[in-house]
Amino acid sequence: MNVDPAGVGLRKHIAARHESARTNAGECGLRALAPILIPPFPRATLGKRPGFQATVLDQKYWFGKLYELVTYQELSYSTHTDYPGFSLHFMKVFYGMYYNALQNFQKQVAMQVGPLLTTHFNGPPPVNDKPVEPDSMEAIEYSVQTGAIAHIQGDMPVALVTAYKTWTTDSKPKFEDLKGDFIDKSEGAFKAAQGAFYIEVNDKTFSPEMLGKKQQTRSDKSSPGRAV
Repeated sequence: MNVDPAGVGLRKHIAARHESARTNAGECGLRALAPILIPPFPRATLGKRPGFQATVLDQKYWFGKLYELVTYQELSYSTHTDYPGFSLHFMKVFYGMYYNALQNFQKQVAMQVGPLLTTHFNGPPPVNDKPVEPDSMEAIEYSVQTGAIAHIQGDMPVALVTAYKTWTTDSKPKFEDLKGDFIDKSEGAFKAAQGAFYIEVNDKTFSPEMLGKKQQTRSDKSSPGRAV
């Protein structure tokens, strides 16, 4: 019989990891946000509430937010796996690699950041000599695509091996026995995170409030006699 230490007090452990994951993932994205005042509108969009709403200032926010949503869902799905201890331990290792790379990038320690994550952190190249707006579809697609590539092709193989080697448990299963937990049972978590991410994109890009704010900003920039 397999005895998984993570099964003892698992609910308390997951609650703690849930809060930690939200804090850590948020740290990657908080610097990319700024509050703006959104007045009440009679036709609110999905997830929209009147009051202070955040607008995106850095394209890194999008993958950071998607990562937070995936982590949130994975914490729930781990309770239905055969080896929840490994699922939780892997999330810690995987996130640690991303977090350390982000810190090194911000400190301009280039040697400690892989080429795939460097491409992701640098953001999309200018278009017609103009920077890509961080709340545009181009920025969203770039952030999610390059972040996923760096995650899956760059960090994931190393994180899996590292997590397995550093995971301590009684009656440790073979590495290949974890495939069902890691691949098959996680699909629902990704679908749920994807749905939540669509709402996030809608709220911060396509809602009437945000479109109105963008149009006003562009109008202010193009007004004659505006101080530069």
